[in-house]
Amino acid sequence: MFVQGWFACLAIPLLVYTFPAGAQELVRAPGWLAVLPNDSQPVIPEIRAKGSEWFVDAARGDDFASGTRKQPWKTLGKLKRAGLSSGDVVRLMCGGVWREALDMDSRAFPAGLTIAAEEDCGAGQAPSIRGSDLVNANWLGDETQAGVSVVDRFAAVDGLFYKGNRAMPARFPDYAGPGREFLLADGLKSSRSFRLRDKERRAVGERELVGATVYLRVVPWQVEKAVVRQYDASTGVVTLDKDLSTQILNGAGYILEGKRWMLNAPGEWWHDPQAKRLYFMTPDGKRPKAGEVEVVVRDHAVRINNASQLRVVGLDLRQTSQTALDVHDVNDVAFDGLSIADPGEYGVVIYRSGRVALRGSRIERSGWHAVLTREAPDTLVSGNVILDHGLIARAGGSAGAIAVKGERTVVSNNLVQRAANTGIHFFNLDGTQITRNRVIQPCIRLTDCGGIQTWTGDSPSLATKKQVTRSIIKDNVILGGAGNLEGSSGRGRYQSNGIYFDSMTGGVQAVNNVIAGMENGFYIHNAQFNTVTGNIIRSVTHASITAHMSIPGADAVRGNRVKGNRLFSRPASAGGDEVFAFKWQQPNDPNNLFAGGDANEVQDNEILRVGSGQTRWYVGENHTARSISEGDWRKFAKLDREQVIPVAAPTSRKFGKESPSVLPEGDFKSGKQGWQAYFNPSGQGGSLTADACSGVPCLRFVAGHSSDSLSSKPFRLDSEPGRNNYVLRFTIKMGTKGGGVRVAVRRDGPPFDAFGLDQPSMNMDAGQVMRVELPFQATNSEPAKLFFSIEPGVEGYFSNASITRVDAPAATPVTEARSLFIVNLSKGARSINCADTLLSDCAALDERGRDVKWPLNLFAGQGEAIFPRKSGGE
Repeated sequence: MFVQGWFACLAIPLLVYTFPAGAQELVRAPGWLAVLPNDSQPVIPEIRAKGSEWFVDAARGDDFASGTRKQPWKTLGKLKRAGLSSGDVVRLMCGGVWREALDMDSRAFPAGLTIAAEEDCGAGQAPSIRGSDLVNANWLGDETQAGVSVVDRFAAVDGLFYKGNRAMPARFPDYAGPGREFLLADGLKSSRSFRLRDKERRAVGERELVGATVYLRVVPWQVEKAVVRQYDASTGVVTLDKDLSTQILNGAGYILEGKRWMLNAPGEWWHDPQAKRLYFMTPDGKRPKAGEVEVVVRDHAVRINNASQLRVVGLDLRQTSQTALDVHDVNDVAFDGLSIADPGEYGVVIYRSGRVALRGSRIERSGWHAVLTREAPDTLVSGNVILDHGLIARAGGSAGAIAVKGERTVVSNNLVQRAANTGIHFFNLDGTQITRNRVIQPCIRLTDCGGIQTWTGDSPSLATKKQVTRSIIKDNVILGGAGNLEGSSGRGRYQSNGIYFDSMTGGVQAVNNVIAGMENGFYIHNAQFNTVTGNIIRSVTHASITAHMSIPGADAVRGNRVKGNRLFSRPASAGGDEVFAFKWQQPNDPNNLFAGGDANEVQDNEILRVGSGQTRWYVGENHTARSISEGDWRKFAKLDREQVIPVAAPTSRKFGKESPSVLPEGDFKSGKQGWQAYFNPSGQGGSLTADACSGVPCLRFVAGHSSDSLSSKPFRLDSEPGRNNYVLRFTIKMGTKGGGVRVAVRRDGPPFDAFGLDQPSMNMDAGQVMRVELPFQATNSEPAKLFFSIEPGVEGYFSNASITRVDAPAATPVTEARSLFIVNLSKGARSINCADTLLSDCAALDERGRDVKWPLNLFAGQGEAIFPRKSGGE
């Protein structure tokens, strides 16, 4: 399989950006392995002056000199007074560091001017403009805390770097990386207050919290910021200075910053603005020397306002509190080969500007956005490398790495690797093109996000009314994983999406993209008249295509066409972790999605099905949710066809040490006494009886209504991060009819919210027996119950149920969805050995059902999904 069209050479004005053919690296994640070009230095084009050349040298320059190479100027401020002319080139000397901002406008910087690095700067020697100042004062040891150094006379500090590496503000809890960074709150049905849990309340004790900054994950995709206004140490209740956008739920993640007592971990700093004193605990335990610490004091490095026909080439911009490159009200401006690192909020902002190009640059460790454009038509963002966006240990949230808004915007040939949130986000304005990008590992810190995501708005009035083409997503490669649910209050499951048509998106053409390893390949959310064609989806863990209509009373998912794609499906197995080819969610009658005018169309897709069973389709939501049979889904999916890969079902997962079960009466020996059935009065035929299943006690449960349920006695889970890993096991046998079975761990009482497990319906055949094994993370320690539900009229026999706390798995699984997608995204051919894959057994089938012969030789742009022959191939 070739990644279609992706390696077509990209020609843009002046430059073509490529990576060295021989520079390759292997990147692995569960479900995929990719050959990528090694991170390259920015590509610096040759610059020739049409006018004069001027030189600036931070080390040996003099602002009273002539500005020649032999007698360079010293400061950037000199350029405002230099009388520069159109066609001139100003060169900043290699290795220079300027601790001042460069502000450019049309009054002092004429059209046709270029600011560029000196020729042939070596790696790490690009001229650097920084938003930080050196601390040259002597550091002293703190008199009250060992390992802490102090220095005076700092009125403001927005960030700190030690030996070039970012330190982090003192916080509670100490930073431990994505997935282990939040404490969990107890909700109080309020958007302004929450309660510390007992362990945290004891840890805080009588220490001061009022005035601390608090960051709360109130929704799965966003972290909000507030200040503690009141704190009751006796109850642990925290009151904020404002209402947040939504209610703070149980299990919401939070981080506290800003108090001296929080300074207790290597690499942390704290600033006392009243005393103008800076405290720092170095990561190496040594007292800093003069010049080893840089403190961030400026909000930008370069700002261009009200100018035209300027060009900035080859500069290094770093360590700003806000924006490294801030561009407002300009036209016909180009930025080439920049190196941007550690901007507190934005790498590049382009606002109210036209015909701006950002090309061949590298942006690392940005905060809120790496690249943001607004009201910026005809912008080109091309050939850039963006790394570790939003992953700078910031307590606050992050948005898309690249986020663009402007007619005829082109985002092409970029690499976005490791992003806290969305990789590329755009508004689907006319003429937008998102082409030939590689988005690798988005959604690392948050969820309900996409590798590539577009959003229009929440109002049904914005819905597209007819088939149009506004924007194109073509020839991109997106490789990722599950969204991060830590601190999301149990919400956001199955919301890591390859390509995400979000609220009211309409008129997008998604063509020839490759997606692997995400939870959903495509997610079509309240979106209309979009076309999904020729795409390849592999190794997803929930659904190849999900469509969700969530606005009450609005027919918001209409006219979408899903044609000619190569999708992935996997039947339910031990664990119930099936993968749907299609998941169509609509709260009323899902058949309406395929009926009437402007019905959604599904046609001519090829579904790669792994294992025995049938291609999985899921329709409905809440009480209408069900998996449907092949005969039913073929009514909607015209001419869809299957390719079957016959592999064995997996063995049980491998976990660490397990504790005794916390589920009461899970052996069913007391019959009905330990369990409670709810039967809706509107239903008929519901029953619960004790029985024996192959000599083992079981309960026979028959639902008479879609809301009927079987529930356990209450129990409690440990929701403390690191101790909240559980696995639910039970055996289910279907009676004379097949049907859907759902299971959830929920609150014991209204509002019955899920406490970490809410499994979609598992469709089973008549007489089928399944030993289900479902790992989950508990999000609450309040009384919980296990709930079973089943389709009306279907009898299910439940036995051998347990919920045990487990240590996290000792190793990350190599495969997801019982497959491994291998793709070569470099410029040269590559051979992949079985040892490269880390598979426990090399016996595998390829996409055509043939034995894989190692090594696997992949040309540039070629990808292949492989399937371990034996169970336990993870």
